[in-house]
Amino acid sequence: MSKVLKKLLAISFLLALALVACNQQSPGSNGGGGGNGGGSGSSNVGIEEAYAAINASQAPLYRAFVATGKASLASNGYFPVPPVILPAPVPLGNGAGAPVAQGFNWTCTGVQSSGNLSDPDRDGIPTNAHYTGHCTVSDPQSGTVNWTLDFYIADAANNDPRAGFRSHGSIVWEVAGQGKLTWTITHHDVVKRTNSTVYDLTYEGSWRYEDYQNGSNDGSISYDLSGTWTPDDPNAANFIDLWGSGTLALDGSVTFKDSSCTATVDLSFNLHFDANGCADHGSVSYNGQDCDGHACNVSASWQSCNGPYTLSGGCR
Repeated sequence: MSKVLKKLLAISFLLALALVACNQQSPGSNGGGGGNGGGSGSSNVGIEEAYAAINASQAPLYRAFVATGKASLASNGYFPVPPVILPAPVPLGNGAGAPVAQGFNWTCTGVQSSGNLSDPDRDGIPTNAHYTGHCTVSDPQSGTVNWTLDFYIADAANNDPRAGFRSHGSIVWEVAGQGKLTWTITHHDVVKRTNSTVYDLTYEGSWRYEDYQNGSNDGSISYDLSGTWTPDDPNAANFIDLWGSGTLALDGSVTFKDSSCTATVDLSFNLHFDANGCADHGSVSYNGQDCDGHACNVSASWQSCNGPYTLSGGCR
């Protein structure tokens, strides 16, 4: 694993903490924006609640890569190809307006919204809306993080509070004196099948990391993944609660690049997550090249949160 990837891993988790504070703002505290709703009972959906849906439905993907990382560590790096790094999603309770994470100080300004922000089925997802905004978030440990977003989101069906959504846009995190991370969302679609509890998933986008301390260490990760999510509780009270425990089946490709490495892999996840977000059983496989150009075909399977892991394949 390259030094850039290690740094990217560290900064992404740091920025995930800032994401908690921005996502858990109180409604109506944005300033400068129209149509900021006050939770799932409001007529219009605000920026925090709209982004909460994207954040929550990202959870299975993030946890899949966490599970892969655990398998790699347990096998002393048996998985040689760098995993996709995503900011950790954070449970938001009953939607927008949950208490701000303790210790965080935040200020959000310049929030703008357009389109149809109405929410007939009260699921926290607007009919079809565009949001932009900027937050400055700080806490005693992480320092100051600037968070800028520009995204579109549309309800898949306004007569079904569990129908899902389609979205695209960009989100940028900047840590003073450390670096900048840009998430370009080409497609982030989670749409429930007709007369079913299964969600079709499309995750396509890229990450770009710019290191202000050493510009030569810039790196990027692009991904194109699709599959399904089947929640254990398809009748959860809130849309964001559908993304806790359930089964993820996901396939696609990932490419990592920095100044010293280009690695492209095809991957496959088939994992079940418990109520704590742990992959308690399933399998993961990679097929592609590592940073040294070696062909790799590796897989791991397990039946409990912390293994043991059954490993097969290798690199040549």
